[in-house]
Amino acid sequence: MIKRKIIKRILGDSLVKGSLTLFILINFFNLLNFIFHSASSRLLGPKDYGILAALMGMIYIFSIFSNSIQTIVSKFSTKLKEGNKIKNLFSVSVNRFLILGISVFLILFIFSKILSSQLKIQTSLIIFTGMTIIFYCLLPITRGILQGTKRFATLGTNFIIEGTLKLIVAIMLILIGLKVYGAITAIILSLAIAFLFSLYNIKDILKVKREKGKVDGLFSYSIPTLVSIACVALFYSIDVILVKIFFDAETAGIYAIISILGKIIIFSTMPIAQAMFPITSEKHENNKNSKDILIKTLGIVFFISTIAVFIFYLFPELIIRIFSGPNYLKLAHLLVYTGIAMAFLSLVNIFVFYNLSTNREKFNYLLIGFVILEIILLSIFNSTIQQFIFVIILIHLFMLIVFCIESLLNNSYFKSEIN
Repeated sequence: MIKRKIIKRILGDSLVKGSLTLFILINFFNLLNFIFHSASSRLLGPKDYGILAALMGMIYIFSIFSNSIQTIVSKFSTKLKEGNKIKNLFSVSVNRFLILGISVFLILFIFSKILSSQLKIQTSLIIFTGMTIIFYCLLPITRGILQGTKRFATLGTNFIIEGTLKLIVAIMLILIGLKVYGAITAIILSLAIAFLFSLYNIKDILKVKREKGKVDGLFSYSIPTLVSIACVALFYSIDVILVKIFFDAETAGIYAIISILGKIIIFSTMPIAQAMFPITSEKHENNKNSKDILIKTLGIVFFISTIAVFIFYLFPELIIRIFSGPNYLKLAHLLVYTGIAMAFLSLVNIFVFYNLSTNREKFNYLLIGFVILEIILLSIFNSTIQQFIFVIILIHLFMLIVFCIESLLNNSYFKSEIN
């Protein structure tokens, strides 16, 4: 009887319920993504997959805009609550962020030849990949509304639609000979179709009469959010791009596999941060303390990360063999280290989202310094892949320590305890 009550209380907890829903659905999406990478690595081979991995690194950087916009819209959807105000938020966001997407695409177009020479990738392929930025500025608006209104099941389902389409279309197009172009085409199509589905998911909001007006604080909140999420995205994407520059094509392709596998940890724990965000944001708006939610979230992420690192340590060759075949086993012994690096980053990510949800986003500007430091150190210490990875681990660990110390020193976490 007592056990049933405990289980009921745990499952009734808004954080646990939301986290569990998003954890299952978005990690199914992550599984589809990893199958996409697994199929691509097998069908393309190390050299072509190295090109795709570098382009995916670019796409992860583009997803900075996606994650930032989703976080911004989620925050304001939670704050505004009423359908007519949320519809106004939708209209304002589409106008603003579509212009942002087009502007970024034009900048990429201008510098595409420079990127082409640095990454040793065709200019046309870089420009084609850049088209994803348009959808990365539109799709997160609707997903942010779903997240902010706590429609976690619908949000997760939308991600699964994207992942399923991307996987199926990519395999078909690669098999008919389009190679890397086929994989990128699949990504663009899946984003476009997921956006159409997400519009249907919020049709109840789009049907109501819009309450026109400015969304106060949207611009001022956008900048720190963009900076914060941009930095986190750079931490888990810049390594593949730099490896493509500093190492030969085959090594870059093999490294891409252990990097992608290591990212399982950050991608699998991201839904937990997304579930935490509207809950701590709502508490903050109601002047309630949310430090208990932060501690719970850190505990969940630490537990999941530890299990993942332990599995990487025990079965690195088996994991890589299953994921991409025997051609990528050369760096299998380093898989556990990429896992450790991503585990540290996952915990940092929780602090970043918590700061954004409680209007303490200014501290996140410190991430800019860490990004610059990581790029500088990786540009210096890259004589071996081992050295390259250890630099990443040290930077992420140092960053986590700084965020932990700042959390302990900030009295706002403990106001309710003191009062």
